Parts: sequence; structure tokens; C-alpha cells
Amino acid sequence: MQTIPRDAKPLKSFIEEVANAPQSNDIQRAYREMKARAERITPRQLVYLQLAADGYRKQDIARELGVKESSVKQVHYEITLKLGADSLLHAVAIGFRKQILE
Repeated sequence: MQTIPRDAKPLKSFIEEVANAPQSNDIQRAYREMKARAERITPRQLVYLQLAADGYRKQDIARELGVKESSVKQVHYEITLKLGADSLLHAVAIGFRKQILE
């Protein structure tokens, strides 16, 4: 069994140090790419995303816009890809954070 050296930093202080460290170039580049993707959302996709943010379900959006529900699903999928989101809810949260939604 190994012993911890006396001069070793406690885990909590190490985690705080890592959390407060300046962002690496990779993280900054990923952030810029995500922001650029968000700016490429089409006006039509923005309508779909805003309706989702307003609480419309897929079938409500389809009825409101006069399209098939499968079309709404496809547009939602494209939006999540462009925003780098894991789900539509995540895409809505990113939309608010990036101030592309009201």
C-alpha cells in the first residue's frame, strides 16, 4: 500500500485549482465552434426552436406550421446537431444562453 506524501495537496484544493485554471485552447476553440454553429441556424429552424421553447409539443408545432410531425422531428434533429445539443431541451437551453431565443 502506497502512502501519500506529506507535501501532497488535498484533493479538494487540487480540484478547485483545476476548476479555476484558465481554459485551454481546445475548450476555447470548441466554444467558438459551438457559437458559430448556433449562428448558422436558419430562420425556419429558429421558428421551430422558439415554438419548442414556448412549450409546443411536436404535434402542436406540426399543426401550427401545417407540416407533418415527421418533418418537425427532422428539423429538431438538425437543430440539436447544429447546436451540439444532446436533446431538444438542451438545444432550447443553449438557444437561451446564446440569446437566439426570447
